[in-house]
This record gives sequence, structure tokens and C-alpha cells, in this order.
Amino acid sequence: MKPLEQVKGKIVWTKPEMEKNEYVLRDGADVIARLHWDESSAHGEWAGGKIVMKKVGFLNPHVIVRDAKSGENLGRFEPTMGGGGIVQVADGRSYKWVSHAWQADWHWITTAGQTLLTFKYSGFAVDGSPEGSIEIAESSPRGKNLPAALLLGCYLIHLVAESTET
Repeated sequence: MKPLEQVKGKIVWTKPEMEKNEYVLRDGADVIARLHWDESSAHGEWAGGKIVMKKVGFLNPHVIVRDAKSGENLGRFEPTMGGGGIVQVADGRSYKWVSHAWQADWHWITTAGQTLLTFKYSGFAVDGSPEGSIEIAESSPRGKNLPAALLLGCYLIHLVAESTET
């Protein structure tokens, strides 16, 4: 996989195969990350690591993000009304997940309002899964949390799409 640090433009997320529960994130023809899921969890991988995300709770649903190798807790996403939410990262920082009208775009922003990542819907895969592009803001830190934020964002979009299926 291509290291995320080498990505210069937009990232495209697609679901290339109808039979697989998998998104592939690409920079041009290069794969930079993969996200696959089953009924109980999602697994993300990129050139520098792997994470496991698990949706838990009934009365208080949330998503736990852990390092796949060490099991270390990396963060916890708490949804809010209106399709947004807040992720509390293990280092103490918090980021907001914001969705806009008709959920055509989603953003990770700092608590000060600085946009870090923008996810833009561009259409549906053959099985009805959303696909789109991701823009990394120039001011976004390229640290260890960035790949997890990309994959968590895709997983949250998948969860919303899945919850609207009947």
C-alpha cells in the first residue's frame, strides 16, 4: 500500500466488489487503505498499521477504535442527534464529526472549528453503498491519528447507510 504521507490530492473511496463488505481508499491507482466489516466490527489497514472498530451499546451506542495489534484503545466515537458526533482520542483531544444537508458531505473538525477532513458523496456502488472522495486539509496534521480518522469516517458513513436500509 502507498503510505498516506505521499498522498497529494483527493482520496477516492469505493466499494469495488458487490459481494465483499469492503471499501478501498485510493490515490489514483494506488491503494492507500482498506476497510472491511462484518456484523460485529470493522477492520482498517494502511501502510503503517491496522485498527479494529466496534459498534457497541444499545441505549448508549458508540464506536470503540483500537489498535489491531496491541489492543490499545485509540478513541471512542459518541454519536449526537442529527448525524454528527464527537470522537475522544486516547491522547485527550476531541474532534467533531459533522454532516450537512441531506448528508452529502461529512467533516472531521477540531473543537476550534478547523476542518481537517472532508468526505464528499459522489454516488452509489452497484449494491447501493455510498462512494465518494476525501479531501485532507493542508493544515491537517499527518500524524498517527490521520489514517484512523479516514477509516473511522468511512465506517460511520457505512453505518448511516446501513441503518437507512429496509
